[in-house]
Amino acid sequence: MQSKLLFVSVFVLIPLIYMQAQFSLKPKKLIDGNTYALVIGISDYADNKNPDLQYADRDAKEFYDYLQSKSGGNVPVENLTLLTNKDATIANIYFAMNELSNKSQSGDRIYFYFSGHGDVESSLYKLGFLIAYDTPFGNYLNNAIRIEDLNIMANTLSVEKNVQVILITDACHSGKLAGTDNRGRQLVGEQLAKVEKNEIRLASCQSDQLSQEDKLWGGGRGAFSYYLVNGLTGMADSGSKDGIITLLELKNYLQNNVLNDVMNFKSEEQLPIVEGNNFAKISMADTSALNSIIQNSTDNSSIASGGTRALVEVVSQDSKLLHKLSEVTLRDLDDIEDWRIMTKSQVLDGSKNLFGVSDTIYRLGDTNLERKTKYSNLLATAFHNEVQKAVNAYLSGDKEELERRQYYNVKNNEFQKYINLLEIALILADSSSNLHHILRVKKHYFKGLNDRLNMVISSNPDSLANEALLEQNKAYKLDSLASYVINELGVIHNYLKDGTSNKYYERAIALAPSWPLPYSNLSSYYYHQKNDTLGIRFARKAIELNPELFMSYINLGRNLTLKNNYLIAEENFLKASRLNLNHYLPFEELAKIYSHELKYELSNYYYNESEKRKVGFLIFDKDADGVPDSDFAILPTMSVQDYYCEYDTTAFGKNDVFAYFCLGKQYMDVGKLKPAINNFRSALKNNPNDPIIYKYLAVCYFNDNKFTEAEYFFNLAEENYLDYEAFINYANELQKHQEYLECKVYDNYIQSYFQYNELPYYLAEVYTRTKRYDNAIEIYKQQCDIGQKVAYFKLAELYSSISRFRDEELTWTSLEKIDSMQSKYQLKYFYDQRISQKDNADLYRYYNGILLYNMAMTDDSYSDFQFSQLSSNDISTAELIVPGTNEIIYQELKISRPATLALEYFDQIAHLTSYPAEFQAEIFHRMGDLYSYKGEYEKAKLTYQKAVVLNPNNASSKYKFIDISERFDDYENILEQLYTLDSKGQLDLDLLKTYSEYLCEAGDNNLAKTKIEHCKSIELFPDFDFMMAETLNEYFLKNYNTCLLLLNELNDSNTIPSYEVKYTQARIFALNDNPKAAFDSLNDALTQGFNYAWVLHNDPIFESFKNNENFQKILSLLPTHIIEN
Repeated sequence: MQSKLLFVSVFVLIPLIYMQAQFSLKPKKLIDGNTYALVIGISDYADNKNPDLQYADRDAKEFYDYLQSKSGGNVPVENLTLLTNKDATIANIYFAMNELSNKSQSGDRIYFYFSGHGDVESSLYKLGFLIAYDTPFGNYLNNAIRIEDLNIMANTLSVEKNVQVILITDACHSGKLAGTDNRGRQLVGEQLAKVEKNEIRLASCQSDQLSQEDKLWGGGRGAFSYYLVNGLTGMADSGSKDGIITLLELKNYLQNNVLNDVMNFKSEEQLPIVEGNNFAKISMADTSALNSIIQNSTDNSSIASGGTRALVEVVSQDSKLLHKLSEVTLRDLDDIEDWRIMTKSQVLDGSKNLFGVSDTIYRLGDTNLERKTKYSNLLATAFHNEVQKAVNAYLSGDKEELERRQYYNVKNNEFQKYINLLEIALILADSSSNLHHILRVKKHYFKGLNDRLNMVISSNPDSLANEALLEQNKAYKLDSLASYVINELGVIHNYLKDGTSNKYYERAIALAPSWPLPYSNLSSYYYHQKNDTLGIRFARKAIELNPELFMSYINLGRNLTLKNNYLIAEENFLKASRLNLNHYLPFEELAKIYSHELKYELSNYYYNESEKRKVGFLIFDKDADGVPDSDFAILPTMSVQDYYCEYDTTAFGKNDVFAYFCLGKQYMDVGKLKPAINNFRSALKNNPNDPIIYKYLAVCYFNDNKFTEAEYFFNLAEENYLDYEAFINYANELQKHQEYLECKVYDNYIQSYFQYNELPYYLAEVYTRTKRYDNAIEIYKQQCDIGQKVAYFKLAELYSSISRFRDEELTWTSLEKIDSMQSKYQLKYFYDQRISQKDNADLYRYYNGILLYNMAMTDDSYSDFQFSQLSSNDISTAELIVPGTNEIIYQELKISRPATLALEYFDQIAHLTSYPAEFQAEIFHRMGDLYSYKGEYEKAKLTYQKAVVLNPNNASSKYKFIDISERFDDYENILEQLYTLDSKGQLDLDLLKTYSEYLCEAGDNNLAKTKIEHCKSIELFPDFDFMMAETLNEYFLKNYNTCLLLLNELNDSNTIPSYEVKYTQARIFALNDNPKAAFDSLNDALTQGFNYAWVLHNDPIFESFKNNENFQKILSLLPTHIIEN
């Protein structure tokens, strides 16, 4: 390598020295007009699926510096816009492109320089895009920079305005992008290379090559950029050495140096593309800059030395403003309702100093029309940037964003705010700009989305569905290739049941093949069409693309039930329930399976869990965008008057505390804070000692980020708080003085009672947000002292945020007083965090080792920390809810590192391929034993699986693998291993029985019958527990007479409760169309103690009896009600 570097160094030096002697620079001017430039470099992308680059931002800064240099024409900084990383958003780039177009006149020169990723969304439409900082992975339309827009801009300027356009793109970098499998980079390269009259285009490589970057060039540059700037500075001047670099000279210099260097050092081909008038004068050589290049090369004897110049700090006013506005968040947009009703002139009259940006930088009240126009476009750009964050989160499958679209969060979503932002932005943006078109599409999309989501709280959902369809059709008419709009159209058409939704989902997939949501929706569609083959295929594809989308597991499970594969369906519903504990649907699906499998107690439990999550709601059939409203939406079961009441405020008396409060709370619930505050204050005027209203008033101010007011009223809420008995007495006394008693104001007032412990957490959050940390710490410590577990988590979180790590550690240690095991888990996580930050890493590794060793060797309960299956006793203890704020805190439940020297030694040698496979298998088997002992069951499962693969003849490893897989409900793998063990005659009787049961539940009932008979032939005495599996199998085979005989035996043996026997007999009689016997057995079941109301009311077998008078009487004897744990 050294010899190669020395050769290149000499190769660079000789022409430099020669060139210095050949020419002296004279003042020359390359163009008659002005020079403008938009320079973009993106190394760090917001979506982590878009691969980051190393030096794209630095390349852009180097080119930006070159333009301000002598050789670059000393371009004034106000003519330049530099956008790097988070400043290079979609809206910012389009804004800057629009400014570039508006500024330039005949005879001017403009540069467009882009270093970053380029890709296509789908080769079907061959649309190329430059990937902006906030572009979501694989979903580019309206979310990236269309190369077509760039080409239109270049063509318009060069042909119509006689502007010389120089486009420089370095957009063919390595890294897995969404269009990689669709010739994405090649198509982008081909589209970027199309040159028109008066245009010059430079691209870093051919369309089938990759652009290389490395420390070899300038201490960290792209090879193309490095030689581009050096060539433009003077290195490319050849021939007459006249100090002028022509396009032909630059082309020869670039192609020779980049091609040779990349081949020498990377063994790859990279040949830059240079198109345009070969005799165009591009740059002037600069002797002093060349001296700097020579000096750097001489000092370092390598092209790997530092860059050709330091990165300048001076940036243009536009760059400063775009950077400032890129940091705007929704919280900064106070009084957005007021903004929405303002005209463009009112917005620009200077009455508001936006976002805390000082008047010297950004004042909308500027009298200069050109600057006012620019500022209005800037403001529109800022609004779009904020809306784009929500779009990106949705398209990337962000859990928080998808949660906002769930039925139980509909009242708390902020989509109306986004609509308001977009409406203001459309007023402000230049109507001829690309951004204006994008804003229109997104406005209609969000209006339609908001209408659809609000169907769940509407008394007329069909009307809203039609409104939603109208808005999405408007968006589609503006842009027929926007995949997220097309997916949403599929959702609405599915609700309307017109049989066309699959066409929309299929088109969305064609446009965005790496986006999982339309696959999940299409799987749901095929489930309803009873096409389980396609339903399973699309569900699995959705899971492959994003394994965190729990609705995909539900869709997979439901399609599997069509194939009678209830075993693997159950596995997927369990996965879904763990990914989302709030939605009712996975619980309901599990209840159906358990009912079908005659597991009535478990079924009733899951029905109850489902109903708990539907309290206050009514189901109607519709679909959604890949989230769990996919097949059901919900409406309040209460009347609309109960949910939303039209209050007659003219009838309010001054003492109508209940009325003012309830109206305020109604406003508060839908996010209208100003009227909520006004009504709460009115309620308090003649009732200054109210025990609950201060809290709600304080929460309004808190949500409005007005913390001074919030603190004041939270303190008053503490002072006036009453215990529940005293509160009821207070409310009853107060009721005597109320005049307005409509809208159930008394009941609503009573139901708004809250627990006292909400107030300290709210106050602590106020203190934290106002950086009064000592006050917050004091509150959390007080809550810790009274045993509030969540307070330890908040206190530790606060210490971490202010870098008081020793105090954070002591907090987790003190948690041992109330939860010894959780204390250890949190300490483990804390130590891992400090190690990752390289903060005394060795010391914290030591602490972690001691902690883990003691846990493994001395704590017998260590292996009990992880879930094995959702049970009737406990769904999850993974979450803690902060009182009041309802913030969810996740406890650490897994240990991720080995705890003993044995595991560390095994880990070091297990992957050494020089040993026989049988030896490796033994190591992995032993590691599995150790991980299992430690409770790290997932690692145990993986290592046992490796042992099985390496030595498939070792039945012991397979037994261990089966045992550990049951903890994860991994039925598919278990069934595969049971099959291989059975084929080799390696099953013991217990596992043979298990295999029989799995075959039964997986729908292979004939083989199950064979295995059951085998088990029975071995045993001397009947196994009545196993007889239940035989009974279920005969039931599935529809051998009902045999099933009845077996049930009688089970009843005589007292193996299962007699009422379950009677209930199953009733189902069989119903299936045999014998209603009298069915009713008799049902009555017997109820008499003998059958109390699974949810099972009975939801049993599809009795669906045909629903209108039967006798059946109605039976139902009335066992009403449903929700049981709280």
